[in-house]
Amino acid sequence: CRFCATARMGLVRQLTADEILAQFAIAARVARESDAMPPLTNIVFMGMGDAGRNVDHVKAAATSLVDGDKFRMARSKITISTVGPSPEAFAALADADGMLAWSIHAADEDLRRKLVPSSRHPLPELRRGLIDALEARPARRRTLMLAATLIRDVNDSDDDAAKLAEFIGPIVDAAGKCNVDLIPCNPTDHTDFESPSTERVLAYAAKIRELEPRVHVATRLQRGDDESAACGQL
Repeated sequence: CRFCATARMGLVRQLTADEILAQFAIAARVARESDAMPPLTNIVFMGMGDAGRNVDHVKAAATSLVDGDKFRMARSKITISTVGPSPEAFAALADADGMLAWSIHAADEDLRRKLVPSSRHPLPELRRGLIDALEARPARRRTLMLAATLIRDVNDSDDDAAKLAEFIGPIVDAAGKCNVDLIPCNPTDHTDFESPSTERVLAYAAKIRELEPRVHVATRLQRGDDESAACGQL
């Protein structure tokens, strides 16, 4: 994604399942030994890299995380996020242990290609791939998260929200339960992108709720931006 500093680092290689699990084990130990930190309760495959491009190792790691003889995490506490590089990537993640999440950012084709220049498939094709993946899962495991990073005067208008609400309708039909996660953009030195105002984010959320009342809309708190360590800044 263009707004993410991490994405500019370039690909060296994919993490193995063991390396992913080691990250979790270290984080859990640090949290356990710290009086200032809460216990580690949720896991999100998101950030550096993309689960849709490292499917086998991500799935293997998630399976170990829910294994009763290993980490004993609940599937409902695991989220596997991807920008959706292809319909096939969604299909490959259909049986993964955890909730699926799609970082969509915009429902306008041209705008999304600008924000996610690695995208090679039209949005309707990606939506169809995601719907097929959801329908391949047991009904109780079709809950989905859709993430949209909101950028001032780029994709944060009421019209942008209306397009997203219309686009996700068929996805909500398949998922049953769908959460829309709105992430105010965290500025970096690599782009001129800015965070939208709180009022604009709330208006965007209100428009989604108005046009697609079946979804739960949440706004993510900005944390770590004072040390350039927030989402998209690392």
